[in-house]
Amino acid sequence: MKQSHFSMKLLTTCETIVYKEVTKMELDRWIGPYKVRSFPWIDGKRIYFNVQYYAPGQSIEKPPVWDRTVYVTDNEEGRRLVYELTDSLVNHIACMEVKQNG
Repeated sequence: MKQSHFSMKLLTTCETIVYKEVTKMELDRWIGPYKVRSFPWIDGKRIYFNVQYYAPGQSIEKPPVWDRTVYVTDNEEGRRLVYELTDSLVNHIACMEVKQNG
């Protein structure tokens, strides 16, 4: 029983180390028609999270249809949102209504 407990504790420690390494990485990938870029902001308090939408068949050499940036608080919850729940965050940003000036 003690050996099982030790193994479980060791696994938890390894998961924590891997999680910390993953959270420091930058994102630069496609999620469906969305180009997603994310990295720790220079102030050390926020995570820059940018989503660009390209229409189907649109060249990436042209500007995106829309481009939205949000800043997420750089804490355990914010890192989990950005690095583990990326798809949900992208979908939320895509559905946000942005008021136009004028």
